[in-house]
Amino acid sequence: MRKLFPKLINVGVTHATSIRQRRNIQLTNFIALGLISCMILIIIFRYLNGELQNWFFFPLIFETILFAVLILLNHVGATTVSRILICWAPAMILLIDVKILFTHLRVAESSQYVGLRLFQVAFSFFPFLVFNLSERILLTIAASVPAFCAIFYDKILEALGVGYTQVGLHETSYYYNNFRTILSLSLIAAAFIFLKQLLERQERRNEHLIQELAVKNLELQRSTERELKRAYDRLSFHINNTPLAVIERDKNFNIIFWNRRAQDLFGWSADEVMGKRPMDFLIDTRDLDFSMRAMMAAIDTKSEADLMELRTVTKSGEVKNCLWYYSFLRDESGELETILSFASDITAQRSANYSLNERIKELRTLYSVSQLLTTSGKSMPEVFATFPALLPNGWQYPELCAARLTVFDQYFETANFEDTRFQQSGVIKIDDQVIGSLQIVYLKETPNEYEGPFFKEERDLLTTIVQMLQVYIERKIEEERLEKERANMHATINNTEIMIWSVDDNFKLLSYNEPFKRYNEGRFKFKVYTGMDHRNYFDAALAKKWTERYMRAMAGEIVSIEETIQGTDYRFSLSPIIERGKVAGVSVFADDITSKNQQNKALTEANKKISELRMMALRSVMNPHFIFNVLSSIQFFITKNDQLNALNYLTSFSKLMRTVLTRSVAETVSAKEELDMLQEYICLEMLRFDEKFDFKVEYDEELDLDSYQIPSLLIQPYVENAILHGLYNKECAGMLTLRVKTEEEYIIFEVEDDGIGRALAAQIKARNVVSRKSMGTQLTEERLKLFNGTDENPVTFYDLMKEGKAAGTLACIKIKAHLN
Repeated sequence: MRKLFPKLINVGVTHATSIRQRRNIQLTNFIALGLISCMILIIIFRYLNGELQNWFFFPLIFETILFAVLILLNHVGATTVSRILICWAPAMILLIDVKILFTHLRVAESSQYVGLRLFQVAFSFFPFLVFNLSERILLTIAASVPAFCAIFYDKILEALGVGYTQVGLHETSYYYNNFRTILSLSLIAAAFIFLKQLLERQERRNEHLIQELAVKNLELQRSTERELKRAYDRLSFHINNTPLAVIERDKNFNIIFWNRRAQDLFGWSADEVMGKRPMDFLIDTRDLDFSMRAMMAAIDTKSEADLMELRTVTKSGEVKNCLWYYSFLRDESGELETILSFASDITAQRSANYSLNERIKELRTLYSVSQLLTTSGKSMPEVFATFPALLPNGWQYPELCAARLTVFDQYFETANFEDTRFQQSGVIKIDDQVIGSLQIVYLKETPNEYEGPFFKEERDLLTTIVQMLQVYIERKIEEERLEKERANMHATINNTEIMIWSVDDNFKLLSYNEPFKRYNEGRFKFKVYTGMDHRNYFDAALAKKWTERYMRAMAGEIVSIEETIQGTDYRFSLSPIIERGKVAGVSVFADDITSKNQQNKALTEANKKISELRMMALRSVMNPHFIFNVLSSIQFFITKNDQLNALNYLTSFSKLMRTVLTRSVAETVSAKEELDMLQEYICLEMLRFDEKFDFKVEYDEELDLDSYQIPSLLIQPYVENAILHGLYNKECAGMLTLRVKTEEEYIIFEVEDDGIGRALAAQIKARNVVSRKSMGTQLTEERLKLFNGTDENPVTFYDLMKEGKAAGTLACIKIKAHLN
C-alpha cells in the first residue's frame, strides 16, 4: 500500500505542462482516492453491522467505479474532463444518495438534512482545489454544478420527493441553521479563495524563477561545454607535446591512440600501429611473458595503475630501456574499457645510475676497509684474514671476483681465489721495503676496459686500499713497539715502592698495595685492612691534612702534592673515582720521587715517544671520520637523485682523498699544504650546497707558510662546523673567511663565518639529532694539546654580533710554531 498509493496519486502527471497543473492532477487523484476509500469503508461498516442491503450496496459500487474512472481519465490524458467531473460528481451523487436514503428510511431527522447540506456546500470547494483562479472559464464550469446543487438543495430534494417537509419535518430552526451554515462556509470560501490567490501568485513567481534558472542552467551548460572543449584541446596539445610516449589501448589490447612522442621514441607512425597490439611488435621477447603476467594480474585484481620497467624494441631494431606506467579505465560495473600507457626512455639514466652505483660500491668498500683497519679491535692476523672478503664487492663483477693478500710471506685469500690472467695487483711497502702485495682477479673473461677487464677507477681504488694497508701496518708496528715499552714501564712500576690505595666517599679503605701496607704498619704501628679509616691512627694535624686532600678530590679536583716526610720526597696524586656519573671515592698514588730524579730525563724521552705514537694513532682515527663525513655528503646527492653533482663530487673527492691519505702518513705538513687541502675541501662543500656560500683566504704575503710545520688535517673539522652549523641554515648566501697570522711563538688559524651563530645552531641541532660532542673537534683538540705540549685549550670561539643580533662565529686555533 505504501508504494501503490503514491503511484495512484501521480497517475497522469506526465501530461502536465507546469508545476501547478501537475499539482491539480495530483489533487484530483487524491480526492478520487479519498472518495473511493470512503465508499469502501461505508460498505465494510454496513456489512459488519448487518445493514448492507442491495438498495444501498449497488449505488456505492457504482459510485466507486465512477471515481476510479476519473483516475483512468487522467491516465489517458483527459485531465481537464477528469477535473470537471471530480467537481460535479460528488454534488450530484450526494443528491441521488439522499433520494435513495430517505426513500428507504422511514425516520428522518433535521440534523441529517443540515449535515448533508454541509457536505454539499463543502463539495463546492473542489473546483478551487483542482483549478487555478486564472482558469476562469473552466473554474466557472466546474463550480456551476456544485454551486447550483448547494443553492437549490431544498428545491432539488422537493423535486425528488424527499423534501424537508415532505418527509414530515417541520422544525422552524431548519432554515435558520441552513442560512448560518451557508454563511459560515461562504466566509471560509472567501478566505480560501484569498489564500488560493496568494498561493498561485507565489507559484507564478516560483515558475518565473525556475524559468530564469533554466535559462542560466542552459547558459552554464553551454559555457561548460565550451570549457570542456578548450580543456580537451589543451589536453590533446599537451599529450602530443609531452616528453612521454602516450599509448591508449582498448580492452582487447589493440592500439587506439599513439602520440607524436611515441612515434619519435619508437619509430612507428600512428597509421602503422593502429589496431595492433604492442606485445606483437614493441615489447622485447625477453620481457614479454613478464609484462603480460603483470598486466593480467593488475586487470584481474582491478588495480587502478601499475608501473614496470621493460626492454622495448624500436622500428630500427634498437633496444631501449623504458619505464612504463599503466592506468586502467573501468566502467561503472568495474569492467575494463581502455588502458592508458605512458613510457619514458631511461636508457641514459640507467647507464648513469650504473656508473654511480659502481662508484658507491667502491666507496662502501673503502669505508668497510677503513672500519676494519681502524675500529674493529681485531689483531693483525685476524684483520688480514678478514680483509680479502671485503674487496670483491668494490669491483664491477663481484660474483666473478676474488682477492689475495700477501704480507710477511703469508697468504690470505677468498675461498674462490684462483690465479688467472685477468688480474691487477699493488705492491705493499714499508720504509721502501716490499713486504707483500694485493691481487684482484676475475675468474672468467669479461669485456675489456681501461686495464684489461678493469676500470681506471678500480685501479685507483686498488692503489688507495694498498696505501691504507701500508698506513695500518706501520701503525701496528708502532703500536707493538709502544706496547712493549708500556709493558716494561708497568713492570718497572710494580717493582718500585710506589704506594697505591683508594678510599670510598666515607674515606674508608677500598683497596691498597703491599708498599702502602708495609709503610703504615711500620710507621704508625696499626694493622691495615679493607674498610678501615686509617686517619684514626694519625695525629690531629695529619688527619686534618688528609681529610682536606680527600675532600678536594671528592669535589672533582685532581690533586697533586709533593711532600718531604722523614727525609724522603713523596709525590701524592689524588684522583676522583667516577661511577655512573658521580664521584664514588678517591684513588691515591704515593711515589718516592727521591730515587726517580735521576730518571727524569729518560722518562721525559719516553713520554715524548708516547705522545708521538698517540698522535699517529689519532691521525689514523681521523681518516675514517673524514671519509664518513664526505660519504654523508655524497649520500645527500644520491638521495636528491642529482647524478651530475654526485659524479662530480665523487671525482673531486677521489682527488682530495688521495691527498689526505698521502699526508696522513706524515707527522706534520706545511701550513701552505694544509691551506691548499682546506681550499679543495671547501670547493667540495660549495658544490654540495649549490654555491650557498663563498669563501676567501687572508694572510700576509710576507708570511712564509711553507716554513711552518703543523699537524695534518687539523683545521678541517672547524671549517666543516662553520659550513654545516653556521652557513647551511642561513637564509641568504654566506661568506667563509680563513685567516693565517703569527703571534709570539704561535701560528694562528682563524675560521670566521657570517652564519646564524652558535646559539641558534645548537637549537636546530637539538631538534634534529641526539646531542653529542663532535668526534672531529674532540680529536683535533687532543692532538693540538699534544702538539703544543700543554693542557691549555688551544681553540677559542667568539660569537660575532651585529646590532645586537648574532652575526656569525669566529674560531681561533693556536698552534705552536715549528719551523723547518
